[in-house]
Amino acid sequence: MITQQSINNILDATRIEDVISDYVSLKRRGANYTGLCPFHNERTPSFSVSATKGIFKCFGCGKGGDAVNFLMEHEHLSYPEALKHLAKKFNVHVEETITDDKFIEQQKEAESLYIVNKFAQEFYSQALTDSEEGKAIGLSYFNERKFSPVIIQKFGLGYAPDASDVLYQTANSSGYSKSILLQAGLIGESDGRVYDFFRGRVIFPIHNLSGKVIAFAGRIMRKNEKTAKYINSRETDVYNKSKTLYAIHLARERMRLRDECLLTEGYADVISMHQYGFEHCVASSGTSLTQDQVRLIKRFTQNLTFIYDGDQAGINAAMRGLDIALEEGLNVKICIIPDGDDPDSYLNKYGATAMQDLLLNASKSFLHFQADLKLKQAGEDPVKKSTAILDIIKSIALIGEPVKRNLFIKQLSSIAEMNESLMVQEVNKARAVLIKKNTKSDDNITAGNGNAVEIPEQRSHTDVELVLEDAITRTLALFGNYSWDDNNTVADVIISHLADRDWINKKNESVLRWYYNTLNLDTTPTFHDMLHHQDTFIREFAQQISGEPYTLSERWESEHNISISTSEKNYRKETEQILNRLELCRIRNMIEENNKEITEAQRSADEEAITQSIKVKIQLDRMQTEIAKKLGMITALPKR
Repeated sequence: MITQQSINNILDATRIEDVISDYVSLKRRGANYTGLCPFHNERTPSFSVSATKGIFKCFGCGKGGDAVNFLMEHEHLSYPEALKHLAKKFNVHVEETITDDKFIEQQKEAESLYIVNKFAQEFYSQALTDSEEGKAIGLSYFNERKFSPVIIQKFGLGYAPDASDVLYQTANSSGYSKSILLQAGLIGESDGRVYDFFRGRVIFPIHNLSGKVIAFAGRIMRKNEKTAKYINSRETDVYNKSKTLYAIHLARERMRLRDECLLTEGYADVISMHQYGFEHCVASSGTSLTQDQVRLIKRFTQNLTFIYDGDQAGINAAMRGLDIALEEGLNVKICIIPDGDDPDSYLNKYGATAMQDLLLNASKSFLHFQADLKLKQAGEDPVKKSTAILDIIKSIALIGEPVKRNLFIKQLSSIAEMNESLMVQEVNKARAVLIKKNTKSDDNITAGNGNAVEIPEQRSHTDVELVLEDAITRTLALFGNYSWDDNNTVADVIISHLADRDWINKKNESVLRWYYNTLNLDTTPTFHDMLHHQDTFIREFAQQISGEPYTLSERWESEHNISISTSEKNYRKETEQILNRLELCRIRNMIEENNKEITEAQRSADEEAITQSIKVKIQLDRMQTEIAKKLGMITALPKR
């Protein structure tokens, strides 16, 4: 681990304009530098670098952060790797404190696995092209699939001879121990007999993000064999299939440039897609799409298109994956290959132009895909139709962005020919269930200092509160150390108002609690501190808000009279406004609860309860009016 002093020395020596100018042609404009963004295609420069603040920001795609973040994003480096890159560039000595022998041993084992997997990949490739068995069986199979020699070499394809231990004997004579071969899953051992794990199969090497071979998949060549068609390497210290995407090392740059990821099911599908020019394609590596895989895609693009077979298995796979992608904030489309083909066979039959036309004209949004499928199956049966609509609503509820979610609600209400307000109500119910599920009182999340933060069970809130929570958390991060008055900072005021709040967004609450705990250590964090913090949670939060300038749609401003444009000049005024609006939301929630109590008391004819509830109502109405006056509002926020 790099010492904190070394990190400080590296950051102090780093000149962000010098780092980014290695990749981007920068021109000075006032105090800042501008250039064409390296993270998306643009003709007019929207990429800005502030030398004084040490941060960059693209106002086109939203990416931002410091020099470390830039290298992590552009060069796909880890945090320590990016720091070492900067240290080398600016001639800063790096001190590391590694006292954990177990950690050192794990690093050595991982490197050994990379080396032996590379050896195995070269062995399988040579067996494919140089041995009579490999050429007769393996190469013939790849030729039947119309894989070119170039694509075979590009993907490192190979063949495992149909002999019991030829890989083991070759590796052993080359100096590789039986233990490392066992650990890599390349061989097995039973009753003292050693055997190769892959035998008589064509081999698809699996690589990590940086292009190192971490595992293999093998397809059986013998017919009528009572064994699995495909087998994969077992998981190791360097291979976790739920975190791996096949061909990600080849597709990542093209995904970023095209701003899209194409996802297929099979290895051959990906290889054919690349061969025909669709180099932004990956596969989920023999597993259903996972959250970790979606997050890996999200590092390069927000747009994901599933390309699956039209059979029931392909449709089911798309249905399983789309909810995970929606919850992670991706824009999801589904393209089903027609006429019983898969992407590989479709390309070989019709070519790249037909595939491009299919992607452009046959890709459907997740909503239209689900509606076409589920509503068609339901027909005119009202029970089945309502079930189908509620299933689609659950998917819409996963979308975190309010504007996008509301647009899909409008589409569904039009397709289903149902009242939009009813759709909104059902989506809000579904989101309340999700929020409750994600914020159970017994759930803990770690924030900053490693302390567990207990999140109390939530009640239903409006989207307005979510927007305001995001705004106040961003204000805390950017201006928390700014002065409020002679005795208090902005952080003191925010925390005193919100310490006992029932938060909707648990990440926002985590930031507040981390900030509070740091203040208790007599330290007021600055945004710069957060941007360079060693804790991944805090660092990524700061990077996110630096790269995504906080803006509200016209709908929020016109419909709710909310104008949040916090800046260094008016941070105090805007903080007061957000806090007052959060308080107004809290009172409105209390009014709703009070109205329910009045209704219940009237239903039970409890005069005493009615009288008491009406007294509370009068007081709450008075409080609501007072805050509305502070905000310059004639009335309170519109009823939900």
